[in-house]
This record gives sequence, structure tokens and C-alpha cells, in this order.
Amino acid sequence: MYRPPPSSLALDTKRSRVHWLAVVRRLALSALATGAVCAAAMTAALVLGDGMPWSGAAPQVLAAGAAGALVFAAVLSTSTVVSAARTARRYGLTFRP
Repeated sequence: MYRPPPSSLALDTKRSRVHWLAVVRRLALSALATGAVCAAAMTAALVLGDGMPWSGAAPQVLAAGAAGALVFAAVLSTSTVVSAARTARRYGLTFRP
């Protein structure tokens, strides 16, 4: 199994940032769907469980949906870029946009 030298283990931050933004762009639709599911679950909990009116639940639901979408996109994008960089290093390829 090929192991790169320790000096090449650091990611090139500029290239990684470009790849990360490209992955975020590709994940936008699925992140939006995840945010909608989080918002729907929170709406059900607040309106059906606590008896809160829709108008009172809306700001909290939107915040929860946005937070869920951002976390989803950030975690998946970061893990995808790190995995791609490791794979490129393993095979001696350059990690370019």
C-alpha cells in the first residue's frame, strides 16, 4: 500500500476551497430537501405537540430548517473534499479544480 510522505499530507487550502464550493453547489438541492424535512418535523412537533399556532411556529421552523440544511451541506462537502484529496494523493495525482 502506497503511503505519501508526511509533508504531502497537508491540503492545499486554495484548491480545496474551490472543490468544497463545487461540492456545496452540487449538494444544494439535497441540502434544501434536508432542510425542508427538518422544518416539517419541527412544525409537527410545535403545532401538534405543543399546540403552538402556525404564526408563532414559523420563525422557529425556518431557523431549524436553515440550520439543518447548512449543517448537512457543510458536513457532506467537507468529508467529500477530504476523501477526494486523500484518494488523489494515494494515486499520486494532483488535486486541481
